[in-house]
Amino acid sequence: MKPVQKILIFFTIVLNFIVIQSAAFSQERVRELSSALEEQQERLEDMEGRLDEMRDELDETLDRQDAVEDDFSSVEEFLQKRLTFHGYGIVSFSDTQTEDSSLRDLQEAPTSVRPDAVPDLSKRANSYFRAFNMRLVAGVIFPEIEGLRFNFDLQLPASDFLFGNLWIEYEFGALQNLSFRIRAGKFDSYYGLMNRNNRENILTTSGLVDPIRHEIIENTSTGVEVEFRYQLERLATQLLFWVANGKGVVSDFFDVDDDKALGLRLGIELEPITLMEQGDFKLEIEDLKLGVTGYTGRVRISQTNFVNPATDPTKLPNAVFTVRENDATTPLNLLNRGYTVWGEPTVGYPDTTTENGAYWDRVIALHARIKVMGLAIQGEYLINFVKPSTKAHPLTDNSRTVRIKSFKERGWYILVSYDFVPAKFFKGELAQGLGTIIPYGVYEMYDANDRITQELGSQRAWRFGLKWQVISSLIVRGEYKINKFVRGTYRNYDEFIVETVFSF
Repeated sequence: MKPVQKILIFFTIVLNFIVIQSAAFSQERVRELSSALEEQQERLEDMEGRLDEMRDELDETLDRQDAVEDDFSSVEEFLQKRLTFHGYGIVSFSDTQTEDSSLRDLQEAPTSVRPDAVPDLSKRANSYFRAFNMRLVAGVIFPEIEGLRFNFDLQLPASDFLFGNLWIEYEFGALQNLSFRIRAGKFDSYYGLMNRNNRENILTTSGLVDPIRHEIIENTSTGVEVEFRYQLERLATQLLFWVANGKGVVSDFFDVDDDKALGLRLGIELEPITLMEQGDFKLEIEDLKLGVTGYTGRVRISQTNFVNPATDPTKLPNAVFTVRENDATTPLNLLNRGYTVWGEPTVGYPDTTTENGAYWDRVIALHARIKVMGLAIQGEYLINFVKPSTKAHPLTDNSRTVRIKSFKERGWYILVSYDFVPAKFFKGELAQGLGTIIPYGVYEMYDANDRITQELGSQRAWRFGLKWQVISSLIVRGEYKINKFVRGTYRNYDEFIVETVFSF
């Protein structure tokens, strides 16, 4: 065999060996790759399984979310169908400054009739009182029961009960032009021009006038009120009758007692009357209201009639009657003087907490309002013929008998305001955004005294204020009040009030 052939055979053998080894290596590599691919496939399958589980969980979450949204929509739809809230809120801050020297008349010497009449005036009288108050008056309408409304009056800081008033009312149209409304619970006494209808935008009058309310007619009453309203083409007539508790306070909230009061109110309201119209100029009576109110009720004064300003800071006029004692403010109990803060006699009569010691309020009130070209004038006059139930009372310092006669309480106020609308006089976005600016002034008078307890808190008050109705549902008000007691029995005081009122 030739050498060349041997070499070729050798290379052939080597090449075959290399090919065989390469094939074996390739097969091993293929097996490894196949195994890796199988593992990757298993991992992919596991990931797909987890993704499927995540998709299922996401679907379940979306289903639960849809169910919650459906439930919420159902609740919202349920509430919209059955409940509607409305009302207004007031946030106010007041700063009351008093005159220490005007307590001079309380320095009289004790007598056998009133041995405890004189407080210790050696302590310095308090000179200021500040308060921050919030009030929310809201109503709940039940659309499915037309005419039914539930109302509450939430006041902070609260005195004895969180709700100042709580009542329910129902209204329906008896005839085409006649409507009927009945109200039951604890509510504000309705007299004069006080606007208590929460369905209307009361922001134009809210907080503006609180005339002689406490002195003559009780602020709030627990009872039943019935109202008839007859609407003609240009005239609306209101007849209102209520049976409620009188001024004798027995309990903290509903005050259900035997001393009932009766009230009757007749009011008329005319539609706007055009007096003259020439081009863009129009002279009309925008608002005209007239009315008369009658009120009578038995009053039995008890210790609960005196409001302690330390526990009820919402009664700001009462809170200024305090004395300083050991660097602390304590209320001056005016019952020791023979009358309450707001002019109710407590001595000089037989026991006024009993049947024989009661006396009767008999009130007649007239009110009117007129508004022409933005200028409004309104007022009210009340007179109370107070009749004691007994005719004589023996004084304790001697055996004399003093004849007790009826006496009178009088009160009236007049308010003047002007609605200034900048958009009527100026152009531009600024004037358009200023809303309505209402400057106003009020003069109030209350006068009462009798033959036994003498002065019952006669006073005069002047109010000067500015209201800014930013939008129809928001008002900002500032007011300065000067209050003087005409015979120096109480301390005179000045009061500054800042208030924000909003409706919803």
